[in-house]
Amino acid sequence: MASPGDPPIGRQEDSAMVRQEDSAIVRLTDVHKSFGATEVLRGISMNIAKGEAVCVIGPSGSGKSTLLRCINGLIPIDRGEIHVGPHAVHRLKSDKDMIALRKDVSIVFQQYNLFPHKTALQNVMMAPIHVLRENEREVRERAIALLTKVGLAEKQDAYPGELSGGQQQRVAIARALVTTPSIVLADEPTGNLDTRTSIEVMSIFQHLNRDRGITVLLITHERDIAEYADRIITCRDGHIVTDTPVAVRRIAEDELKALPIEVGA
Repeated sequence: MASPGDPPIGRQEDSAMVRQEDSAIVRLTDVHKSFGATEVLRGISMNIAKGEAVCVIGPSGSGKSTLLRCINGLIPIDRGEIHVGPHAVHRLKSDKDMIALRKDVSIVFQQYNLFPHKTALQNVMMAPIHVLRENEREVRERAIALLTKVGLAEKQDAYPGELSGGQQQRVAIARALVTTPSIVLADEPTGNLDTRTSIEVMSIFQHLNRDRGITVLLITHERDIAEYADRIITCRDGHIVTDTPVAVRRIAEDELKALPIEVGA
């Protein structure tokens, strides 16, 4: 959680902001969003460069989850502009346009949102087959490869109820990646997980960012989780109050190696 002592945005960030704007894959300009009389986003402006890993932190009610859903077009904004790659999100109206956006931008939710009557493999395959109308055999091969990558090769035929919370989150990550997005959004992906599993999940996100060049925007209220990113943006009361680089980025893979081996692992 952000503290009153967070450093203000200063000159160090000014030059970084110019570079981010030049290479920005996500650009928000004066974004406003209200629900009834409650103003949730109050003029948010920010840039995220291609290949960056950024965490947005803040207390409950600060607007961070709403911000994520606006970027993905799940919630329409009242005023301002949102550009994601080639997509002017604030102008998208048709299902066809939204499908094109969500092929490029995937989202991972805290609650996993898996279909309980579908296996892990079926959950991963659903969107490319039923929404994007891709070839089932090709999607299946891609889905199996992704489940293997997140350590679930032997769980592809298991149902969500047969998986732990961490395993369900890995399925959700594989599902987000199956459309080969350039951007992955994650809303509190470690919120329901224990310490070890949280680090395992963050290791996956860091691998996607570092080795595959995927831009990652992650929402959390835990500052220690935010330190796995390149940059931390702090939201409070619908405003961005700080935007600072991480001085020493935590490396999840190294932390996992340092943890004691679990009995039965």
